[in-house]
Amino acid sequence: CVGHFAAAHLAQQPDLKWAIAGRTLEHLQAVAADLAKAGGKSSKPEIIVAALDNKSDPKTWVRRAKAVITAAGPFSVHGGELLVQACAESGVHYSDTSDEFYWQRWMIDHYDAAAKQSGAKVLLSTGFCVLAGDLGSQLAMASLAAPQGTQVAIDAWLETYNGGLSEGVINTGRAIVNASYPKEWDKDPYVLVPGVPDGLRVDTTVEGMSYPKWVKGEGLVVSNLFGPYDARLLRR
Repeated sequence: CVGHFAAAHLAQQPDLKWAIAGRTLEHLQAVAADLAKAGGKSSKPEIIVAALDNKSDPKTWVRRAKAVITAAGPFSVHGGELLVQACAESGVHYSDTSDEFYWQRWMIDHYDAAAKQSGAKVLLSTGFCVLAGDLGSQLAMASLAAPQGTQVAIDAWLETYNGGLSEGVINTGRAIVNASYPKEWDKDPYVLVPGVPDGLRVDTTVEGMSYPKWVKGEGLVVSNLFGPYDARLLRR
């Protein structure tokens, strides 16, 4: 899973003081054993058993860290807000792999002010959904070397996709179907940037593109599962 991949990467970093946290000791011990077996300069993290269930305060261990990263989704179901709140109010940087745009909007509405006051940097959705679209667009714009303030239009699509639907993606899809939130958010391209000036509201659809679309030199472009997520994140 994504959490295991992230842990394996961190275990290879030099002189890193870090911990793995989760609901069950047995699962964490298994992860720790895998990391130790693989080796690495930081392959022996501390183990923290911490359930996000409102029975204990995550600030007791969050405040020991400079940053917290989490892949424990669906975040709207598994106590994700408790961790965002703890980090935002404690000045601890936070990053996750969330896909639930309505939950992301709630976190912005509820904890943006606290994060600004404490100095915490809260990054919602830093997995595949943002990597291809957000960072790809930033690299494309940087390569143009356009003067500051220049309006740039970018179309983005995936030419090759060799992954599949993980259990996390499937469970997140179920959470979205069963979620209760203002339904006008479904069609708001700027749901993750509340208060954006009207002059910047140039898109009228969430995807920002019409499908299917024929692109010269590329061929037929069709919508993909992550398109709406990418587009919302690009505008934040």
